[in-house]
Amino acid sequence: MNNDGTVEVLVSSLDSYVYCLNSQTGSVIWKTKLDDGNDAFIEVHDIDGDGNLEALISSRDNRVHILNCVDGSVKAFTRDSGGDIDCKPLALGNEFYCGSDSGTICGYDSEGEAVWGYKANAATNTSMVLGTLNGTNLLIQGDQSGALHVLTEDGKVVKVLYLRGGIEGTPYIENNDDHINLYITTVEGWTYLIKLSSW
Repeated sequence: MNNDGTVEVLVSSLDSYVYCLNSQTGSVIWKTKLDDGNDAFIEVHDIDGDGNLEALISSRDNRVHILNCVDGSVKAFTRDSGGDIDCKPLALGNEFYCGSDSGTICGYDSEGEAVWGYKANAATNTSMVLGTLNGTNLLIQGDQSGALHVLTEDGKVVKVLYLRGGIEGTPYIENNDDHINLYITTVEGWTYLIKLSSW
């Protein structure tokens, strides 16, 4: 992650620190303290296109923090989403997308500024998955009411499907040439295979 030719391990912790560790020795390369405890959801991506990786850390302070992977410095963070973010941000190009326990799903630019917002039916504490259908990227996010939201990159609603039981686990996705298969479990014990072939 820090361009030194070796592999690092990144750990986000409930003690409010993010740790970058040497993968062979376990020694701490850097550690950064954030405002609140962090669940173990991290996305590593060159979000600003400068050739260096950034770590997108979802936090219990209702924000996503953008850290420089070389030295751990905080480059930016999102505004308060109104609810705990205990899901993995999804990065695509120079933007990233994330839901929160407030039920809000947002698209953010590389500086953490919200580009768009969408209100789901309930908490969205499952990680979003990326589908591709007919050459279009689709953001697929479940919520605790059992609604599965399918959005475009600019936050437009494609479909909302209603399942029996809240969606808490991250769906497994298979992207095929002419359709998407989604495997989804719900908190009421149901397992679904959903095929999306049009939108």
